[in-house]
Amino acid sequence: MVARSVRGPDVDTTVRNAGLVAARRAEICRAAVVLARRVSFGAVTTREIAAEAQMNIATVYQYVRSKDDIVFLVCQQNVSNLQDELSASEVNPVRRLKSRFFTLMRVMQDRQLEITFVYQESRNLDGEYLQAVKDWDELVVDHFEEPLAAAHRLGMAEVENTRLAARSMVETGYAWANKSWSFRKIATNEEYRDVHWRWFERAFDLRVGEEQE
Repeated sequence: MVARSVRGPDVDTTVRNAGLVAARRAEICRAAVVLARRVSFGAVTTREIAAEAQMNIATVYQYVRSKDDIVFLVCQQNVSNLQDELSASEVNPVRRLKSRFFTLMRVMQDRQLEITFVYQESRNLDGEYLQAVKDWDELVVDHFEEPLAAAHRLGMAEVENTRLAARSMVETGYAWANKSWSFRKIATNEEYRDVHWRWFERAFDLRVGEEQE
């Protein structure tokens, strides 16, 4: 069971309707990611984000106070979505690990713009926002260490350092999102995924177990 929270610090809003806050913030975040794709996010103004989101600037400031709020909310949305995707569980820990790795690779393909945005912009956060993003990053690794550790206990894997192994799997996914422009010259997302899974199988001596076949 992965116990870490994905909430993090609250972002101030003057609006009391939680559903409206979530919807408007999603629109603002989408606009920010779209604009960051065109030019450096550092050069994007809040007014431009408002225009892309089809809101006036006063409306935007009802839901966020700054561009840091927007970066933080994009991070929060991404980790929450990824956690939901990774929550499905196979009984067999090796199959659970494979399912989560394949899911990670699909998300890195489907949400590449958002993942790249988070990678590039979250490093500029500080204080509670930065700490929350670091905690969320560890949460993703938790989802991979859990089945690796379980497989090791059951004699279905040989892993000297489960945290390092889990981190390697997660970083393999991030590498696709952030460098797919290069990887696509030599492999599709599925080919990249399958090759790396075979490497992990050998490196960690992963065995499904006869009773689970």
